[in-house]
Amino acid sequence: LCRGGFLLAGWLLLSGSGAKGMEVVPVSTDRAQVVVKKSASTAADEAILRRFYTEVVLNGAKLDDKKVEATCTPAMLRVLCKAYVDEYDGTGYGIWIFRTCINGGDNTAGVLQIRPRSGRDYVVTYNDGGVKGETIVRMVTHNGRPMIAKIVRRDKGCR
Repeated sequence: LCRGGFLLAGWLLLSGSGAKGMEVVPVSTDRAQVVVKKSASTAADEAILRRFYTEVVLNGAKLDDKKVEATCTPAMLRVLCKAYVDEYDGTGYGIWIFRTCINGGDNTAGVLQIRPRSGRDYVVTYNDGGVKGETIVRMVTHNGRPMIAKIVRRDKGCR
């Protein structure tokens, strides 16, 4: 019973004979589930992030540069190139900055959740070799297409 139900029951008990034959019925205080509709841009951003993480970031196969270039802004591509050059000779994209710092692991990987944070920032939660990781990803519209513009990695369990 809710608080009001207790008050009503107490009043009926104290009111004496006028309450005979009356029944106290419990009142449900459950609220209807709120359904949040995603905007078209949020749905598109989440689809792009899920595909990018599944096909590029967490995929152990050879890196497809065209997928990276189609998904990241020129500024983000420069960050990825710098990460690669800082680690290796030659040119390439340091795609590992999108995931945890785990090397090896148990060969399991996948996107667990993508949730909006604020504006067009999203928190991508994923399994990376058995380690749960989170990365904050900022999406923008560049040349009419949703693209990744910035990331902030939040390592969990691998420092």
